[in-house]
Amino acid sequence: MKDYEFDLSRRKVLGAIGAIGAASAGAGLGTSALFSDQETFEDNRLVAGELDLKMDWEEHYSFPQYYGFDDPTAGLDVTRSEPTDTTDYAALPDPSNPLVWVHNDDLNAYMDNTAIEAYPDVDDDGIQDPFRMDGVGDFCTDGADLNGGLDPFGDGAFRTNNVDTYTPETETIEPLVNLSDVKPGDFGELTLSLHLCDNPGYIWMNGGLVEARESGITEAESDSSDAGPADEVVTDLTESDGVELLDEIQTVAWYDGDCDNVLDGSREATGGEFADVVIVMDVSGSMDGELADAQAGANELVAALGPNDQVGLVSFSSSSPSTSSSSLDVGLTSNHNDVSTAINGLSAGGGTNIEAAIERAHDELTVADIFTEYTESGSARPGARQIMVFLGDGSENAGTDVTDSGNEDPVQEASNAKADGIEIFTIAYGTSAPSLSDLASDPNNPPESPESQYAFGATTEDVETVFRNIGGTVSSGGEEVFHQGSLRDLLLRLEDGDGIPLDGDIETEGRSCFAGLQTHCVGLAWWIPTEVENQIQSDSVSFDVGFYAEQCRNNEQTPEAEV
Repeated sequence: MKDYEFDLSRRKVLGAIGAIGAASAGAGLGTSALFSDQETFEDNRLVAGELDLKMDWEEHYSFPQYYGFDDPTAGLDVTRSEPTDTTDYAALPDPSNPLVWVHNDDLNAYMDNTAIEAYPDVDDDGIQDPFRMDGVGDFCTDGADLNGGLDPFGDGAFRTNNVDTYTPETETIEPLVNLSDVKPGDFGELTLSLHLCDNPGYIWMNGGLVEARESGITEAESDSSDAGPADEVVTDLTESDGVELLDEIQTVAWYDGDCDNVLDGSREATGGEFADVVIVMDVSGSMDGELADAQAGANELVAALGPNDQVGLVSFSSSSPSTSSSSLDVGLTSNHNDVSTAINGLSAGGGTNIEAAIERAHDELTVADIFTEYTESGSARPGARQIMVFLGDGSENAGTDVTDSGNEDPVQEASNAKADGIEIFTIAYGTSAPSLSDLASDPNNPPESPESQYAFGATTEDVETVFRNIGGTVSSGGEEVFHQGSLRDLLLRLEDGDGIPLDGDIETEGRSCFAGLQTHCVGLAWWIPTEVENQIQSDSVSFDVGFYAEQCRNNEQTPEAEV
């Protein structure tokens, strides 16, 4: 495939400027002077909202050696033969049509090894970097507008700069999918993140065929009964029957709820619960120098959460061993961007008060009860999973109680939280950090080995991955396939009207808007089955894929989502 292009359409919301109003009164009697008064409501405003669609992405290819990268399977448990027990393996690219099986323990490494480009990617390693770190702003500031987002050069150019994205010999900026030697058994995947800034909107996935070409048939292909005429070039799908590549390439598109570039095993909607998550961050003095990596990881967790999830932030330290300091920086909110901004504003200093932090998070995860006089009622929602994700790099050294529990023991404070149904994930951060497994585990279904399922260790190199994995575990974003078929089938749907209408909430009936200021991910995978033979040789296909958004409010065009 080559010349893969994006075309982004937006509609702006119109607005007006308000006018000031005035009222006056006057009275007179005989020769008395007239009295007057005027009261004015000044500076009234009506400001137009915005509907601005921003994007980012990460692309994978099963044969990155084409670009000079190393073998992605080296040292990993990856096989093209179906394992006897598939429970511990991820089937790629589509669980219903797998070409490889990757052991779950090696899945993150394999995905990193097959990542060939991303946005944003500051260090040009092909792996997506988080927003709000390393000179990249939030997604509404530095997300891609695709007319300029594909340029890997210049200020604010956050696309990967490598041999996949730029050809120096011809000084060509390459399209997003740019493969010129695909073979049976190859596959690739692209997860695109959508961000509406700032109003909610309906989104369609659209596009279509640019050009299909039967270029220079080889002798082997000319023996095939399916061979078309040499040098056939078409721009209309109804006239492209001779280009077999359109029919042999298979595709699947899905809502990637955890934004991990992997289609989960179930083809039905997954998730369904909604989660209230409080991230608890150690900002004591020992975190100085390592806080930035932890912040990037926490942002990965925030990005993995679904639009129905709330998230909050508690940070903790202490100014001295006798003075506690835990802060509810952001209460539980569906505005994930506010939490990421607060995460990036943290700084390190002081001691370590674990008990105070757990109690503060426990308070916030308490379901508010209007029938009690408990003044510390939190913001958790009835029916939500209540989750605390705790990162610390040291032992308790400042244990002053802060509110009402009457104890200074972190383990007891964690037990109090778990007794109220709160799940606690812990991350012991740093090479010398003590285990935090005695704080962790699921209170509702205690696993046989809590430390192996809810307690993690992380260094600066892998803390982002650990946070991301926890985010995928707790996210209620859900996954569901909304298209499967040949590349021709996909392009026919993308060309039909406004394209494929997408659903902002797959857990509810009908079609929902996409919430503003949140991350929504769409995965698109392609593959060429191994049984395909010579008929595709020398074929090439160029096509567009894009996304179109309209405001939700006052928009009567709300058709049912097609799956």
